[in-house]
Amino acid sequence: VLTRDADAYVSLERRVEIARQAQADLFISLHADAGADGDIRGASAYTLSEKGAQRVAKMPATEDLIVRTVGPGRDKAVGQIVLDLTQRSTKTRSAAFAEVLLEKVGHAAPLLNRSHRDAGFMVLLAPEVPAVLLEMGFMTSAADERLLTRAGDRQRVIDAVSDAIDAYFQQQIR
Repeated sequence: VLTRDADAYVSLERRVEIARQAQADLFISLHADAGADGDIRGASAYTLSEKGAQRVAKMPATEDLIVRTVGPGRDKAVGQIVLDLTQRSTKTRSAAFAEVLLEKVGHAAPLLNRSHRDAGFMVLLAPEVPAVLLEMGFMTSAADERLLTRAGDRQRVIDAVSDAIDAYFQQQIR
């Protein structure tokens, strides 16, 4: 499921909501990075940081992004344990996918030296959906810009993403 089919902004919360409504098994957010140094180039992947995980735990019960494990008559401590276990499993699956993704994308495009990163980005917060934010390169790098704007190069990167998805789910089946 794509979050859009035109050049229109979709809020970060709505992107996650779309994935959850589709009961996604995996969420991938595709981006092009930017930096002040035009010499920096390469793809990288982000998964949820520990700080981001703590942010989820602190979100109010009214926040739609978070799966609520506590309701009327339920123990709040048990609900928090269930949320923590769900999130821990999802973080592990997200990291596993990021590694497969970077291995495949690395055959189609250069990678940053430290290409697997962590952050608390909104699109990574849903505790039950493994999620990765892929920076496909730097639009502030002339070399990466060429890679991102040439149809053939871009297709190789997207094919690598597709191969990574297939490889990840093959690992899950075993």
